[in-house]
Formats: sequence, structure tokens, C-alpha cells
Amino acid sequence: GHPVRGRVWPGMCHFPDFTRAETRDWWAGLVERFARRGLDGIWNDMNEPSVFRVPTKTLPEDALHAGDEALPPATHARYHNLYGQLMARATREGLQRAHPDRRPFVLTRAGHLGTARYAATWTGDNQATWEDLRLAIPMVLSLSVCGQPFSGPDLGGFDGDPDPELFARWYELGALLPLARGHSHRDAVRKEPWSFGPQVEERVRRALELRMRLLPALYTLFEAAATAGQAVAQPVLFADPSDPRLRTIDDAFLLGRDLLVAPVVEPGVDRRTVVLPRGGWYVLDGDDPLVEAPQVEIEAPAGRPPVLARAGSIVPTAPGLARAADLPTAPLELLVFPDATGQATGLLYQDAGDGPTEDPDRWRLLELRTTRRGDRMVVEVERRMGQLDGPAPAVRAR
Repeated sequence: GHPVRGRVWPGMCHFPDFTRAETRDWWAGLVERFARRGLDGIWNDMNEPSVFRVPTKTLPEDALHAGDEALPPATHARYHNLYGQLMARATREGLQRAHPDRRPFVLTRAGHLGTARYAATWTGDNQATWEDLRLAIPMVLSLSVCGQPFSGPDLGGFDGDPDPELFARWYELGALLPLARGHSHRDAVRKEPWSFGPQVEERVRRALELRMRLLPALYTLFEAAATAGQAVAQPVLFADPSDPRLRTIDDAFLLGRDLLVAPVVEPGVDRRTVVLPRGGWYVLDGDDPLVEAPQVEIEAPAGRPPVLARAGSIVPTAPGLARAADLPTAPLELLVFPDATGQATGLLYQDAGDGPTEDPDRWRLLELRTTRRGDRMVVEVERRMGQLDGPAPAVRAR
């Protein structure tokens, strides 16, 4: 019969009952008015919900939720895991109302199965340690296989003071995860890349430039996640579930089926061993020939995390891309990595930029494949879906 109150960052707080449609509509209205003043996205934090100075760190299990036509009345014990998702849903609705011609961006700390419809997720308050750097990979992969393709850790570590090497390795890993975002506790050292000196700043720059160059491939993977539920970052096991060698790998990951990322997660290391799924792989940036061995020792110098491309793949890239907003008009380059028979295939999703994609004139999905014509290899580009017009990308073969 009384409102539930609890202490969080601002002090004593009330907690909206997001199980009620009326409450979600009210919250969306608040977000709409706020967003109209100029806002690109909203970050929903502490929405487990988190409560300070109580043993359970959250609301009492017997707190009552009123529910609505879709959700029956019940206690917080039933709705705890759904609370963050319902908040993200209402937040997204408010952003859509404020800017119907743009795609809303919501970042949420808590959620339930299905939260990917409404928000991206990060892995919570981590520590600036090598252990937490390594743990970021299985955490993101766990979220991926549970239906949340858009996730990543606090790059640099939220709490604690990393040394320059650790900080740079955080970005070399995180730049290739679905969500790449730096964050820090206010009591930690300054964690802008230039705070660690020009060498670290340059390493971080190179890592982010690699992400931007691979953005067409990442964007294509996100289209598959949105339409078919496919994971963006995947366990290496997904390359060949029948291969027992791959089942315990948790310090590397796949981006889709065509890219294998093997970041450095130990101090003082400038090369590492990478276990390779069967079928052959190429080092993405290098002149190395096709590698068909079960594993390879690969250099991992500063600023260049090991990335390999599957034999038989075509990887779309955007050399020199500086801003994601420029992707729709950026010159593209297809990297062709033929298999032993000289064949390769791939996909490329393109759209007109921010905004809804219900109109097929605003997007297209292209199928890419190689064919041999005499002594030449030709990449054929065929429209699979969508009607967006645009020039064919350039091709560079390996």
C-alpha cells in the first residue's frame, strides 16, 4: 500500500512499475520531451534495479507490481529479471516518438531474453586488470548465444588504474567487439587514450581505424542479427561444432563466419598461438599465404590485434572511413580470400543511413561470389534483396 523507496546514486529514489502499460507510456513521454531538447541516445543504468544499503542490493521480493493486460499482477520476485527490459522498452518508445525518422539507441545494464529488440548491453562494472580483459571475451560470447548480439565491456576497465600496455590492449580487443565504448569510474585515472602518452594514443587510433575499415562487414553482420537472430561475435566453436579442439577456446572469437579475432590478453606478449578451424585461413593484414595448419603462431605487435580471414570468404571494407555516419557514401573495397579451389563468397548489406528501413528503396543486400574467366578471377555482385541504388565496390584479391 506504500511506494517502494531505496537509495541509489541520486539519493532516495522511487521505482516506476514498468509492468503497467500506463507507466511505460508515462516514462516514454518523459523521454520524448527530454530527447526533443537534443539527445542521440539514453543509457539506462542501475536498472536491475539496483538499491544501495540493503543486503539483497535490489527491491524487496514481496514488493507488488500491478501488471496490465499482458502481465499479471505479481511480486518483484517474479518480475525482477524483466524490470530492466521493460524500462529499456519504454525508453526506446520515447526516443522513437521524439525522432521518428531516426533509429533509437538505448544502452541498458539489465535485461531479459528479448532485450536485444530494444537496447544494447554492456557487461557491467569491470576492473582494469588483465583478468577482466580476458573475461570480457566469454562474457560477450555468453550474451551473444543468449540472443543479445550488441554488447561489449567498459574499454580500459571501469574501476582501477591500468598501465599503458593494458589500456592499449583493451582497445585492441574492444574495437572488434560489437559494442566498442570507453568508460571509467570518476575516481580512477583519466582514461582518454592521449592520457597515456603518444605511443598509446597511436595504438588506440590504429585499433579504431581497423574497426572503421571493417565497419561494412560488421554492419552486414548486424543486419543478419536483426533479421535472422544470428550472433555478431560468435564462439570459435561455431566454425565447426564437430571439432573438439574448438570447444574450450575462450580467448578468441569469430565475427560472423569469416573473421577470426585472437587478441592479446596477457602482459608482455607480442605474438600468440591461434587454434584454427579446419578449411584454411589468411592473416587479414599481411602477405602470408593460405594457412591450413591446425594452429599458427602469429605476430601481435602494438596496435595490430591478430585477425584472420576464412579461406573462401569475401570481406567488405571501407578504407579511410573516419565516421560511421559516412558509411552510406564511403568508397568500399572487397577483400577476396579464395579457398584452395579459387572460390570465395560473401554478403554486403548497405542502406541509406540513419532512419527506418521499411522502404526497400533505402537498402539492399548483395551476394558476392568469385568466378574464373580464363586466367582471371572475377567477383560477381548480385542483388539478393532491396532496391537501393549505388556503384559496385572495388575489389582487391589475396
